[in-house]
Amino acid sequence: MRIKGAGERIVLEPELHRFLAYLERGGHLVVPDDSAVRETLVAAYLEQYRSEIKRKVDRYRRKVLKEEKQR
Repeated sequence: MRIKGAGERIVLEPELHRFLAYLERGGHLVVPDDSAVRETLVAAYLEQYRSEIKRKVDRYRRKVLKEEKQR
């Protein structure tokens, strides 16, 4: 998944993996050190994130269409 921001493009999936590694190094990770479990966690989060962004984009598009029709 790629998110284009105002400054720098961020590829979210590697950042999530990096964050999980950071939590593990700090002793804050409850999830077992299993790459398959981590991959599943990241995939589940990304799917939820995609759904949330899609809803926001759809809402924005509907608003734009409504405003265009009022002109």
